Amino acid sequence: MNFLNLFNDDPEDTGIAGVDIYKMDADGKAIEHWDTLQPVGNPGNSAPWLAPDIPRANSNGMF
Repeated sequence: MNFLNLFNDDPEDTGIAGVDIYKMDADGKAIEHWDTLQPVGNPGNSAPWLAPDIPRANSNGMF
């Protein structure tokens, strides 16, 4: 999922990528849950909050 403007109101916001992962038991009940958030960068700024102006390692986009 790409959450736009999750932490700000910037019209240029590229968003936050989010993933939820669940481990289910045999009865279909969630027994474990993991999640992660990652800033979506652009080709010239792959990690805008952590290390600005570091280019991506490859040309594949997140979305």
